[in-house]
Amino acid sequence: MAENYLRQSPLAHLSPGSRAKFSDTEENPGLIIEEQKNLALLVIRGDPKNKKLVTKIKSVIGLPLPKPLSYAEGKGRRILWMGPDEFLIMAPQNEFALISDQIIEFSKNQGYATADISDSLCILGIRGKFARETLMKGCSLDFISPDFSIGSVASTIFEKMPITIIQLNSNAESNVFQILLNRSYAHHFWLWLEASSKEYFEIQ
Repeated sequence: MAENYLRQSPLAHLSPGSRAKFSDTEENPGLIIEEQKNLALLVIRGDPKNKKLVTKIKSVIGLPLPKPLSYAEGKGRRILWMGPDEFLIMAPQNEFALISDQIIEFSKNQGYATADISDSLCILGIRGKFARETLMKGCSLDFISPDFSIGSVASTIFEKMPITIIQLNSNAESNVFQILLNRSYAHHFWLWLEASSKEYFEIQ
């Protein structure tokens, strides 16, 4: 991972902070899009049935390995299930160095593969009462199905872009999602979201 002072958002040229909120009322925003730049990512591949791996991750991160197509969460950290033997650890940048050093050192001794992918992915938060409707336009994932509910993780193709969608919350007032995608797609994905949400608002 690059030093923090050298890191640059793939969306910096768009000034996302000034264009991220499209709201019909301040109290009940229709759609808020925000880049979550304070998170770092570590991927680990290993056998989830290995007790040493499970114990080590729980001791370092404080979370169990999640079940398939879900995530574990606590203290601002998450572990995402990405495949039968692949997990993605998400943690605040100010905690990441200590966490990653311990996991990487353990993995070397156990023969597991790990990689810091913080600089290869862009993390976006999407929330609001129209968040689900907006995302439904771009992929075939069934957002209404009980199989994709709060706590679910799904990898899909979104307008020809591979992404991972995490559902954090859902109710009548707001739906909350987190999106992981390659940095090279971030610009197109952001502009697509802006264009596809225009029907809900009069954007000024």
